[in-house]
Amino acid sequence: MKFTPHTIFAIGVSALIVAAAVTGIFIVGAPKTERQYRLDEQRVSDLEALRSSVIDPYYASHKTLPATLEEAGSVGQYSGNIFNDPETQQMYEYHPTVGTQQYALCAVFDLPTNPKRQMNPTLNHSAGRTCFDFTVGIDNHVKEKQIPVVPANTEAIPSAPKQ
Repeated sequence: MKFTPHTIFAIGVSALIVAAAVTGIFIVGAPKTERQYRLDEQRVSDLEALRSSVIDPYYASHKTLPATLEEAGSVGQYSGNIFNDPETQQMYEYHPTVGTQQYALCAVFDLPTNPKRQMNPTLNHSAGRTCFDFTVGIDNHVKEKQIPVVPANTEAIPSAPKQ
């Protein structure tokens, strides 16, 4: 079989396209993984916005933590849907510690924090349900705690531990 210049050119171009696609997936990551990282980054951003734009301002005006996120939403300046997970649309968990300035915010993450993509070094997380402890007005002492997922309707979700 004899290859014409057009056939050789077509084979070469096809090989370059395949090589570029494979290289792109290797460098950027698979589309599913990339989507999971973007969703996790949005979750981190939402939790930070809930802290700084909703819960802390609520505390500043009421001198107490809100009982629920819905109650907290009546005060503060925020944009977008920061109360709900971007994928499941379920409301993030909020657990105030009554009588204190401490509370926990929880989200379910698809992947552990990627150090190369880290937005907020204080909000490192593992894959799965992760809660972060906050104190009103303090940004830098957030601690991650892994809490196992409790199947629906079997047990109450544990509240944030007292510090």
